[in-house]
Amino acid sequence: MRHVPLPLRGRSRGGAIGPGPEVVRAPIPVVDGPPPTLPAPVDRALERWWGLPPRLRTAAALLAALAVAGGAVLRVGRSPYGPPVPVAVVARDLDVGTPLAGAVTAERRPAGLVPSDAVVPADVPPGATLAMGAVAGTVVTARHLRPGGPLADLPAGDAAVAVPADAVPGAAPGRRLDLIVTRADGGGAVVATDAHVLAAADGLVWVAVPRTAAPDVAAAAARGLLSAALLPG
Repeated sequence: MRHVPLPLRGRSRGGAIGPGPEVVRAPIPVVDGPPPTLPAPVDRALERWWGLPPRLRTAAALLAALAVAGGAVLRVGRSPYGPPVPVAVVARDLDVGTPLAGAVTAERRPAGLVPSDAVVPADVPPGATLAMGAVAGTVVTARHLRPGGPLADLPAGDAAVAVPADAVPGAAPGRRLDLIVTRADGGGAVVATDAHVLAAADGLVWVAVPRTAAPDVAAAAARGLLSAALLPG
């Protein structure tokens, strides 16, 4: 590379360009010698590229752009917490005892952020209710589920005892009653007050009683000494 100074001529008083002192400005670099050569593989690739038909070059460029964009989308969608897995999620704030039918939705969450006992909507048993309160967006787990059937409405702290249907005639789900045991002297004693009838099927009536009274109720029912007094409401 060499530098070539550019001479400039001054102007005369009349404004015409004429001889004047020579002004030398900053030199302009001039490249001497042959142009730089590319590596042989790159040069051959470029020759092949420019030898392709224009339409083919355009299609190849579009495919390359789509591949780059797809890779970027995959990198963005990849979570450091693992691949997404399906789970059941509470759709709205729910209280204890709320039926889960229609109250949960299916979502996909990163596997590393999902509890080990999480369930999907298909695994929620029919008639299952919520065993604990949950806010919207909560992942449903096995701990949230209260099984359906006779135990679905079992209050916390109570036990469900099956007694013969003929011992509590007229008892229907939802009815309240006092359970009475017949003593040896022919008298009676209340063993459970304000018991709640859960279900009746196959000659049995499922009754919710306090856990402390459950052994006496079951023993009286087994010996045929149990009767009931229906309560209003």
